[in-house]
Amino acid sequence: MRNIKHLSLVAFAAIAFAACSDNTPGKDPEKPDETDVVLKAPSNLQVHSVTHNSAIVTWEGDTNALCYDIFIPNVDTLEVLSTSCGFSRLQQNTTYSWQVRARREGSASDFVAGPTFTTESYNETIAAWIGEWSNKGWNGSITLFGTEVPYSEFSNFMPDTLNPVQLGTIDLKIEDGSDGVIDVTFPSLALAGPFPTGKVSFPLDGENRAAFEQPLSNTFPLVREPVKVNDLPFLSGIGGDIFSNYGDVHITTFDVTLTKLTIALGPPAGDSIPLLITIDGTSSMATDDPLVNFALQLLMANNTLKIKVSSALYRKEE
Repeated sequence: MRNIKHLSLVAFAAIAFAACSDNTPGKDPEKPDETDVVLKAPSNLQVHSVTHNSAIVTWEGDTNALCYDIFIPNVDTLEVLSTSCGFSRLQQNTTYSWQVRARREGSASDFVAGPTFTTESYNETIAAWIGEWSNKGWNGSITLFGTEVPYSEFSNFMPDTLNPVQLGTIDLKIEDGSDGVIDVTFPSLALAGPFPTGKVSFPLDGENRAAFEQPLSNTFPLVREPVKVNDLPFLSGIGGDIFSNYGDVHITTFDVTLTKLTIALGPPAGDSIPLLITIDGTSSMATDDPLVNFALQLLMANNTLKIKVSSALYRKEE
């Protein structure tokens, strides 16, 4: 695992060196002649996007200025052409002060101090993930026919005539990776389909989050034998009158086709990692009643299925 120390400061704004003279605070520019413009001092100085090794500063300038001097005590003096400047390679957990002035040939405003800022402590991304993690508890919903239904309403009413719907468990073993990437191994992912069984590389963003998507093309029959609508009370809440008025109708086919799996992880928060699983797909249904089937054809013409499951992963005790 790398241990990188940043020892200098670099501005990533545009820099020009030929336009002006000495720009060190305390040293005035060359004596202006009578035609020189009196420049206004910068105003509305602000600091943005402070990280462990970078920050951005902005200000409102004078339209007559050709450039701006930024002075960071004990670090450097920079010259930029715009009214913003980005600093990189700062020291972590360090307080910085800065000043800026407007300048053009033979004329300069006074230096104005901006608000101080303190860089964040550096927590190496990979180190926060290293170890073995396993989920505890699920909370989800299923959107069918455009209506969102809590997962508990499905799981609490699963007669023997339906194939079981298992969310299962996820175990992650997160190993030391390279810059901004973790390698995750799935020893078990108890969902049917061509899910990852080996290592998957998760690119991490700046907020220590990781995600991957995988296309699916699996169709699963939920009905093993005909089941009455009344045995599946959640259907009335989804299909309205189609099901509530036909409780004795038997569902003969209820197929789910999965098209995409998305898993999002992070960022780590203490001893847990938030986990969100989204499964996209479609569904089809048929009954032993021709009238209900006609209504279902209309209802399910553009039907989409979405399963959203949230959980959390907890570090396993060694």
